[in-house]
Amino acid sequence: MFVIGKILKPHGLRGDVRVMPTTDDPERFSLLSHMNIIFEDSAHCESGSKVKTLTVERVWHHKGLII
Repeated sequence: MFVIGKILKPHGLRGDVRVMPTTDDPERFSLLSHMNIIFEDSAHCESGSKVKTLTVERVWHHKGLII
């Protein structure tokens, strides 16, 4: 596992998030079908885990960020 971005905040009402890419190739987000989210606060995940796997349904670029 390696970090390719940091979630900044929610975007809209459908569960989208704004991500600040930390990779030199932001196009790699378009290749993802799943991603592991690492939470700093384990209260967000079941059973105290700090990692949660989510499905990526769509990706687009907006004002230098990834949505």
